[in-house]
Amino acid sequence: MRRMRRGGLVRVAATTAVVAGTAGAISHHQQQKYAGQQADAQQQAEMEQMAQQQTMQQQQLEAMQQQQAAPPPAPAPQASGVDLTAQLQ
Repeated sequence: MRRMRRGGLVRVAATTAVVAGTAGAISHHQQQKYAGQQADAQQQAEMEQMAQQQTMQQQQLEAMQQQQAAPPPAPAPQASGVDLTAQLQ
């Protein structure tokens, strides 16, 4: 009977070690999986932010080009041909 007890204790210890090792391996795999998912989400957010910045820059560039293409404002017409400078002097 002593042999069975020892064999039983060794068997229990071996089973416990296998279970603990398997749980550790699964935990490690899940941590790596979640870390990869977080990295992917962060990269996606950064890409979206860059796309928004590019869109804003493109809009600003187009607005500047439109301003440059617009004709300069015409000088204001003088009222009834009266020389205001001469009147003030």
